[in-house]
Amino acid sequence: MPCDKLTFRNFTKAHWICLVQMAAEHFGICTSSNCGEESQKGFTVKWGYDPASQVLEIQCVDKPFVVPCKLINLRIEKLVNDCRPPSASLGDST
Repeated sequence: MPCDKLTFRNFTKAHWICLVQMAAEHFGICTSSNCGEESQKGFTVKWGYDPASQVLEIQCVDKPFVVPCKLINLRIEKLVNDCRPPSASLGDST
């Protein structure tokens, strides 16, 4: 069963570049496009980034049964927020 989709607003191109680098370093998820889907170690994550509207959507669509979605989404939120200053987080809808 998929986890809830997370939506991040005010997400700039610089934030996106940081997130792509961090995802590759920490989770082995490599992307060369603004949208896609990747699987690693039993987890499948789907994302879409629109640079014009500065909106990022990320969703874990498949995971091991024993790992709760709450934990996964907290890890995603931390990764995203590590790539932008706290003031940029205002207006997020998760």
